[in-house]
Amino acid sequence: SFGFLAEDDAAAAIVYAVDNGARVLNLSFGDIVHSPVLEDAVRYALDRGAVVVAAAGNEGNSQPFYPAGVSGVLAVGASDRDGRRASFSTFGPAVTLLAPGASLFTTDLAGGYGPKSGTSLASPVVAGAAALLLAVHPDWTAEQIVARLRNTAEVPGDGANARGARRLRIDLAAGADGSAGGGPAEARFLGLDDDDTVDGTVHLVGRAAGRGVRGWRVSV
Repeated sequence: SFGFLAEDDAAAAIVYAVDNGARVLNLSFGDIVHSPVLEDAVRYALDRGAVVVAAAGNEGNSQPFYPAGVSGVLAVGASDRDGRRASFSTFGPAVTLLAPGASLFTTDLAGGYGPKSGTSLASPVVAGAAALLLAVHPDWTAEQIVARLRNTAEVPGDGANARGARRLRIDLAAGADGSAGGGPAEARFLGLDDDDTVDGTVHLVGRAAGRGVRGWRVSV
């Protein structure tokens, strides 16, 4: 089913939500046509410290989709039941996270329930994860929330097909530093396939920071 939304109404809703204290926004709508008024509203939210999450689109190609394509927005693609990028999901440089979005059981327009697919279903999963992190770390900034979600995401089994997007891991995002359950932080080198080798010196550059971080080390 498709719905239609006036851009000025959507922009007004974004501004209203932020002005009334919303710290996480989910935007499960969009278009391949860029909207200046929507971008202005999204930037208003970003400038005031909100985490803005948006559906990446269901075009199955790399064509930008808005407002997910606005710089600073966390654009979310859909993964299938096997954790791979769903064939319908938009991909590209702006799409950094994948979340479940294929055949999810949800409400329908007939007043019942049924399976639906789309990045509009994947986006609120990530928005919920962001809200969970804020509940645990109310002092964190939007940048810290987004960084945690990205840094704890994993490369899907079909990494090449995901086109750079990583699969959301709520368990690692909420507990990677031990502050919300779970084990210690873990850093993994993901630059090589299993059958690749390196001849020479490999320089690893990284940074560990945040509440509860006392130090770091590299084990070979």
